[in-house]
Amino acid sequence: MKRQLTITTALTSGLLALATESGVSAQAMPNWGIGDMMAQNIAFDQQMEQQAADFANQWYWDVQRYRAQTGYTGPIQSGFNASTLSAANQANMAAFDSYNQSWWNNTQTIDNTLTNYSNTAVLGNAHHSDPHSGQVYNLPYGPDQYWINNQGYHTGTSYQDPTPFGWTQLEQAW
Repeated sequence: MKRQLTITTALTSGLLALATESGVSAQAMPNWGIGDMMAQNIAFDQQMEQQAADFANQWYWDVQRYRAQTGYTGPIQSGFNASTLSAANQANMAAFDSYNQSWWNNTQTIDNTLTNYSNTAVLGNAHHSDPHSGQVYNLPYGPDQYWINNQGYHTGTSYQDPTPFGWTQLEQAW
């Protein structure tokens, strides 16, 4: 899956680079299924670039007006310095760490779900736990009860018996 995703990403990136370098517009590839997405991405990038240019231009002219009104020619203070940029970067990294941890938690949940499905529905096993040690055993369906002795051997019975001497009944664990 990872190899397929990497190949797909590389192919998509290569097509984007090819389309951009050759001057081919996104509308020239409507049947590829990515034309609309490429057109939207290109339009978004152009819009963001224009907004950044407009902001920089507006700031430049605001500074020029301020200097003309006050005669001040020294450095202009802004709300950004090394400390504020570092704090913003740390907040950004903390948000990414949280996102990344959530992604790993979700992956682990999916893995546990698939493993449980494979063990129970596909292989026909059930989880049983030792009430004294907490150890969980993956044992086949069939017997109504499972027992374990001091040597770690288990056996299953399909009838209700009093606890045999030296054996402990395992509990079904979900």
